[in-house]
Amino acid sequence: MTSPLVPCEACSRHVRAVETACPFCDAPRTTSHGPIAPPFGRPLSRAAIVFATAAATTACGKTTTDVRPPPDPNPPVVVAAYAPAPPPDAAFVAPTPLPDAGKTTPKGP
Repeated sequence: MTSPLVPCEACSRHVRAVETACPFCDAPRTTSHGPIAPPFGRPLSRAAIVFATAAATTACGKTTTDVRPPPDPNPPVVVAAYAPAPPPDAAFVAPTPLPDAGKTTPKGP
């Protein structure tokens, strides 16, 4: 077990509270800093740290309640403003074939 450190009255370096003289300047330690408190319990295990972190992040997370409004059953119709709508009676007209389409020319002398 380690003892707490206190500053030396003469050289201001940290020395153990149980020392009777400073190991750096050999000044006697005369000031009492009261009773020496034992260090705080043993350190937390890795599992305890992981559990505490998971509990804290879950407690501080978002709620699971959905606060969005329900979708509109009749959404507005958006019309593009850059092109006019085609006339209602317009139909696709297939191009007429060329007169020599599909004919092959013989090759040779």
